[in-house]
Amino acid sequence: MIDGLIRWSLRNRGLVLALAAGFLAWGGYLVSTIPVDVLPDLTLPGRVTRIAPMATPGQGGTNYTVVIAVGEADVELRWGMTAYPAFED
Repeated sequence: MIDGLIRWSLRNRGLVLALAAGFLAWGGYLVSTIPVDVLPDLTLPGRVTRIAPMATPGQGGTNYTVVIAVGEADVELRWGMTAYPAFED
């Protein structure tokens, strides 16, 4: 089964590369909002700048490292604060 998928991908290299570029562009422009736990009234706008190409196994699932550029710096935000981004389409 995987052999067939690899052969198909090699035969349709242009399509595979175009799809990969499309997904990369879509992921790069994906907008997120980042609420901060200790500052419940503060929500920062952000933009996904990088998604790791390889997953890492974690507790209860598979993890992908995502780097988000925060749109507005706020003096109340400090290093080490926990924030959980909420992704929007």
